[in-house]
Amino acid sequence: MERKSGEGPIYLKIKEDILQKIEAGEYKKSSRIEPERQLSLQYGVSRMTLRQAIEELVGEGYLYKVQGRGTFVSTPAFQQKNLKSFTDTLRESGHEAKTKVLEVERVHQMSRLCQLLEVPVSMPLVKIKRLRFADEIPTALETVYLPAMYAPGIETEDLSGSLYNLLETQYQSTVETVRCDMEACISDQMQMRIFELEKPEALLRVEGISIGAGERKLFYEISYYRSQVYRYRVDLYRRDFELR
Repeated sequence: MERKSGEGPIYLKIKEDILQKIEAGEYKKSSRIEPERQLSLQYGVSRMTLRQAIEELVGEGYLYKVQGRGTFVSTPAFQQKNLKSFTDTLRESGHEAKTKVLEVERVHQMSRLCQLLEVPVSMPLVKIKRLRFADEIPTALETVYLPAMYAPGIETEDLSGSLYNLLETQYQSTVETVRCDMEACISDQMQMRIFELEKPEALLRVEGISIGAGERKLFYEISYYRSQVYRYRVDLYRRDFELR
């Protein structure tokens, strides 16, 4: 972003000063800056004026807010590449990955998903819903459905790490291809609560099928990512596949 110094509204001078502190490393990446009340006293302005500066920095991606925790300095977006799990992507980028398992259960008569996974509609699926964290920040909400016969007893396994690694080491099933659809959406009330957002925010919605050897469809997944924190990258091939 091109910035200009000089005379102007007070909030722009505050914005400039905070940005200089970010660029100089005085405010470290992922660190929390001082509360608005403290900053307004520090700069000798009203909280409304201070908030205007903060909101512009949030809108431009230099800062982000977490409800109940404060305002933090943004880091470069973590980039998801093909066939790398969330856990491995973050660890390779030097960040801490954590997982909170929200739900694990068997579900039945999921006709659409069974059709997508090419298994009989009578086949029970294991539903795994997890909230993924990047450096303590809730970043991804993922829900996976996999045929129970592909991973017997997975409900009792440790699901706090990489599902890819678990399937490979425990069930000899390696993900070889991922086919997915992606679209932008705005967080609803439930997602705002889970992601600890103060107001609606753009999310990346990813829906797809992970495929193993012999074109066996291992699981269906629908995930929501905080677009300010996470970037998803895929490679495109000249091959038709459509989620119906």
